[in-house]
Order: sequence, then structure tokens, then C-alpha cells
Amino acid sequence: MKTPFDTALRLQQREIDRVGMAIGAETGKLVAIEKAREDAIQSAIAEVHAAAIDPMMSSFAYVSRMRSLRERLEHDRVASAARLDSLRDEAMEVFGSKRAMETAAESFRAAEERAAATAEQAMVDDLSTAALLRARRLAAQERGR
Repeated sequence: MKTPFDTALRLQQREIDRVGMAIGAETGKLVAIEKAREDAIQSAIAEVHAAAIDPMMSSFAYVSRMRSLRERLEHDRVASAARLDSLRDEAMEVFGSKRAMETAAESFRAAEERAAATAEQAMVDDLSTAALLRARRLAAQERGR
């Protein structure tokens, strides 16, 4: 049964889909940042070990660059995690709105079904009353003959 809430429910579902895709994309970015951060750490460790073997090799510039890269990646990770938290909050709000609309649609359907059942019962009552009155009239006519 169609309800006045069907269009709004479809829009809410689209919004849920949009937020879900945004959460997926942001999660992918966060995973990529974490991997890049781990790769930078491993690369810096390998470079420090290589520099330790060769005393003539200076790794200061490389280690400084890796440190700044790790700091930038950490900043990006924090920003991405904040966006992800925001998207999750938005998802909860959208799910809550959709659930409220679903409840309203269910209430509307139940009210419509009750109204239809009441109308049907009234029609049956009217038919029964008419049949009873007809039967009484016929019985009265037969007694009067």
C-alpha cells in the first residue's frame, strides 16, 4: 500500500547509500594513509641500518624528510579519522530519520487498514440490519394475512 512517506523514504535510502559510499571511500583513504605511514617507518629503519654500516654515509637529510613525511601522514590520518567520525554521526542521523519515517508509514498503513476494516464492518452491519428489517416486515405481512 502506498503511503505519503514513500517518496521521503526513497530519498532517505539514497542519502544512506551516499553516506555509506562516503564512509567506504574515507575508510579506504585511512587504510592507504596507515599503509603509507608504515612503509615510511620501515623505509626509515632500513635507511638508518644502512647508514649505520657505512660511517661515511649521512642519513640526516633522509631521516628528516621521512620524519616530516610521517608527521604529514599523521596529520592526514587524524583529519581522515575526524571526517570518518563525522560521516558515521551523519549515518546515524540518517538511519534515525529513515526509521522514524518507516514507523510513520507503518502507522499510516495500520490506520488505513483499520479504517477499511471499520468501513467493511459498517457495510456488513448495514446489510445485516436491512436483511433483519426485511425479514421482520415479511413476517409481519404474513401474520397480517
